[in-house]
Amino acid sequence: MPLVLRALPAGAFQRYMKSVGKLGGQNKVPRLGNDRALAEGLLRM
Repeated sequence: MPLVLRALPAGAFQRYMKSVGKLGGQNKVPRLGNDRALAEGLLRM
């Protein structure tokens, strides 16, 4: 399957982190996994 890149709207990552309760100073950036949970969450923003 060919690689597909999608540009997200400005602020999408910050909105995603806020929606999962992880926006703030001491939270780490989530790691990518074998499932699409992070990707699907970002695409909803």
